Amino acid sequence: MTGVETATEGENAVNGRTASPLSVEREREYRHVREGAAMPIVAIIVATLVLYFAKDILIPLTMAVLLAVIFSPLASRLERFVGNFFSAAVVVIAAVTLVIGIGYFVSVQLTQVAVQVSGYTDNIATKLTALKGSTPEWLQRVQNGVKQVEQQVGVQTPPVPKHSKAVTVEQTPPPQTDLEQVIKPAIPIFSASSKLWSSSC
Repeated sequence: MTGVETATEGENAVNGRTASPLSVEREREYRHVREGAAMPIVAIIVATLVLYFAKDILIPLTMAVLLAVIFSPLASRLERFVGNFFSAAVVVIAAVTLVIGIGYFVSVQLTQVAVQVSGYTDNIATKLTALKGSTPEWLQRVQNGVKQVEQQVGVQTPPVPKHSKAVTVEQTPPPQTDLEQVIKPAIPIFSASSKLWSSSC
């Protein structure tokens, strides 16, 4: 018998009672439940850690299995006509060509959209000025306050000591990346939609 069972029997003997088999059995069940409750939690934690640290291996394997299941019917149909090796090669080449084609199509479409957005800058500017007139009064006061602070900060310059030479510092903006050049024409649209959203709420 274990220590818990002995203590329970000992308490029953002190109290003048004998331990019934039912109470001993119930104590065993409770102890089993208490000790077994941590095991699923530990198993979940261990499984999560294993999956996290093995993700560099498991993600490509999972993708390979998924693609094999997806392309298996097509490869088995082609296998009757051209053989095992060539059917697998044809399916892989077709899948790679499809992915490259979709990527090319999406990049061309995004470039065309960016060019069209930059062509509509006048239209966007007129809509923004119309939107500015519909700005709530409290928001206009906030905007005017911000502009005044910006003007005050821009007008005030620190005093230059008399005996020091003025140094001219010329800042050059960092070169824009291709992504920034593509997104730049869309920025007025995003700001206009956020203003519309804030005015409708």
